Amino acid sequence: MDILFKTIAATLIILICSACGGGSSNTTQADLADSSKQLQSSNNESTSQETDDSESKLPVVRDTKNNPPETKTSAPTAFDEANRFKFDDSKIDWPSLISNATGNSYLVSSKEDFSTLTKTAQPGDVILIEDGTYNWENLVITSKGTKDNPIIYTALNPGKVTFENATKLFKIIGDWNIIGGFTIKNITNEVFNFTGSKGLNTVGASNNRVTDNYITKSGAPTSQDGCNCWMIQFMNRANQNRLDHNHFYQNYGFIRVVIATDALENGPSQDNRVDHNKIENSIGDRVPAFQIGNCAYCDPGSEFLDARTVFEHNEIINHVARYGEIVTNKSSGNIIRYNTFLNSYGGISLRMGNSVQIYGNFFDGGTSTGITISGAYHRVFNNIFNSPNKDAPIIMWRSGVRPNAGKGAALMPTHHNIIANNTILGATKYGIRINDCNNGACDPVHDSTIANNIIVGNSGTLFHYDPTGATNVVISNNMYWNQGTAIEGDGYTYDLNPILSDPKITTPQNPPAGTAGVNNGVLLSQFGNEDIVIDHNGNSRLNPGLGAL
Repeated sequence: MDILFKTIAATLIILICSACGGGSSNTTQADLADSSKQLQSSNNESTSQETDDSESKLPVVRDTKNNPPETKTSAPTAFDEANRFKFDDSKIDWPSLISNATGNSYLVSSKEDFSTLTKTAQPGDVILIEDGTYNWENLVITSKGTKDNPIIYTALNPGKVTFENATKLFKIIGDWNIIGGFTIKNITNEVFNFTGSKGLNTVGASNNRVTDNYITKSGAPTSQDGCNCWMIQFMNRANQNRLDHNHFYQNYGFIRVVIATDALENGPSQDNRVDHNKIENSIGDRVPAFQIGNCAYCDPGSEFLDARTVFEHNEIINHVARYGEIVTNKSSGNIIRYNTFLNSYGGISLRMGNSVQIYGNFFDGGTSTGITISGAYHRVFNNIFNSPNKDAPIIMWRSGVRPNAGKGAALMPTHHNIIANNTILGATKYGIRINDCNNGACDPVHDSTIANNIIVGNSGTLFHYDPTGATNVVISNNMYWNQGTAIEGDGYTYDLNPILSDPKITTPQNPPAGTAGVNNGVLLSQFGNEDIVIDHNGNSRLNPGLGAL
């Protein structure tokens, strides 16, 4: 074999991210999940007059034609406020990483040599690929590094190795590997698949990091439902992996955490992190950029499983998502935070699942919707919308069977949600829209709080609220400002303390200059919820305040 071998005697001093060595923080995503389970919110439970003992155990009665008749949802997660869990956000430093590796270094230029090393590499080894263009496919990485000595797969000169024209590229089964520095294009199915064996007591790929890749023209080039459109998958108990600092440009496919039949029987993939990626210029009417879970009518019950995925600090630019779902959630216990959506069709959809936190996101331009909410125990706060052409930046739907939605599953009961301290600017149709039917699903929202939001609009309705059948829905201390022909709406009518004032926001990511926006917030603890103690930027709030900043 044409393999160049050398020994590197230095000690590895760089810790790679939470998934591959931790960075500067000792906190892992497993720590986040454990603490999240210990701190359980109780949104408005103290005020509920119609919640009986059976509902306090969180049963969910669902469409028996498409779904199991009764399944218990996960416990509500806590606010992840004050950045009590921080991850290493730094981009990888290949020269330092390689020079400090403790194992052997190999230089390869053939698929045969590369595949041999994926089976024999030891902790601390470095596998470098000669600069060039390769048509390799079905590369299976089974190697197992360690937390302190991961195995490294990269280009001799990062960015100078191109993989192209394959059906499937990388399948990752091993642990503690770092893979990246490649240009990847024209892969018609899977670019990376974090996976493992199906079955009881099996664990898939864990603690791997895929980083610093440029990926283009990949995924199945079709827009039909049911296509194999995913480019990257986490499945079969692939846990604590990280996908970060990659640039996805003009692709057909999407990234998915798979929670299917095997997950129902043996457990889902958990604690994966997708962060600091740029997802840009999708081709045509595409699938979501990111999906956590599967369709409920395909795998009934999967929506109740805790994936505990973190999707953060990603930038989505000019993405056109079918159904307006750029990020679609179909499982429980996830965090979607600090992402930027620029000039894109769609936003974040809580289609299925419970106990999801959405905060610190910024929407600039774009059409369709911003954040749509179904399910229970969600927390939507500190988001900023500068999107005058969106139909509604925030929607919370009614629930139940959807006879007008074709094969779509019933919407999970919508209750015990918080929508607070969001800033909505330039609304033209709706600012906030609460308790409307969705394709014939008309079971009312209950036990939820909408407070401390700033809603500025030029036309339409600032806060549309249908009170019919809604119980224990608290609306309080929202600010309303009409810059044209907008009306305040029934949200204003039912607001316990509405504030009609100009927030005087000069630019979307600046705080209100008007004193009313600073001093007139209400503590959510007055309604049985946890208070929000940080703002959009992660800074401590000195008082409840209004809006995201």
